[in-house]
Amino acid sequence: MEDERLAALERIARGAVVMTTRALGSAAPGVDVTLPQWRLPIILGDEPAGVRLGDVAPRVGVTLPATSRLIDRLARRGLVTFETDARDRRARRAMLTDQGREVREAILEHRRGALRGVAATVGRADPSDRRSGEPSLLDRLLEAVAAEFDRFA
Repeated sequence: MEDERLAALERIARGAVVMTTRALGSAAPGVDVTLPQWRLPIILGDEPAGVRLGDVAPRVGVTLPATSRLIDRLARRGLVTFETDARDRRARRAMLTDQGREVREAILEHRRGALRGVAATVGRADPSDRRSGEPSLLDRLLEAVAAEFDRFA
């Protein structure tokens, strides 16, 4: 049973990556954001005041120099801007530009559309009675899986 769970989770993870890759390619025509770069708009979009570069690297999962290169590429495309950190004048904070926020939202909305289709299909397979107002077993299981995946976000 554990092997089947592992295989199912692997298929979900693979499908999510493909779904995101497709969203990157079609949600914002003319804006080339790679999958490794995509993590940055997610992180920066969650913090309107920006994020110190040193705090971004561990969340992206690469070195500070690699993170700086990724951010610089997005800055050259007009998606990210920098400010000096008010608390530490030696540090820089990266934040999304208006265009960066628009691109982020377009990609997220494209992906949400695909996820809505998955949720609708899975929801039809859920035989639980929804009239009780309580989350179904499927909904509770999905929430538990999502909570575990939050550790990687």
